[in-house]
Amino acid sequence: MFHMDHHNNLCFMKKPNLTPALETILHTAFSYSPALELVVRERLRQITEEGWLPEHDDGHVKGEMGQAAACYADAASMQVRGVNMEGAKSAYFEGMTGTPLWPFDQESFRLKDDPLRNAIISAALELAEADRIIRQRAEAQKHGEAK
Repeated sequence: MFHMDHHNNLCFMKKPNLTPALETILHTAFSYSPALELVVRERLRQITEEGWLPEHDDGHVKGEMGQAAACYADAASMQVRGVNMEGAKSAYFEGMTGTPLWPFDQESFRLKDDPLRNAIISAALELAEADRIIRQRAEAQKHGEAK
C-alpha cells in the first residue's frame, strides 16, 4: 500500500482506503507537527499491521477505544513524572473501585517504556474513536435518526 522513501516520508503507491479524519490529516500533518505525523503513522500501522479496520472499530460502541486512549495517555503522563510503571500498571486492570480502567484483555495493553510512544498510541486510538463516531452519525443520518 505504501513505502518509506529516503526522507522517511510516506509515499503512496496507490491511494490507501483511509478513514475521513486520516484523509484530512494526512494532507497537512507533515508540515504542521512532527507529533501529528507520528500519530498518522501509528494509525496507519494499527490499520495495516494490527488489522484494526473501521469495520473492527465499529464494533466498539461503548467508548472502549476512547477509554484505551485515556489509559495510554495517563501512562505517558505518569512516565513523564517518573512514576514506576510496573507498580502503577495494576491500576489499569483493577481500578480504584475494582472496575478495570483498561477496557480489553490485559495482554492487549502493551505499554511502552517511552512516554512519547504511549502518547502517540493514545492519540491514534482517539482518532479511531472519532472516526467511529463520525461513521455512526453518518449512518444514523442516512436512516433519519439523530445521534
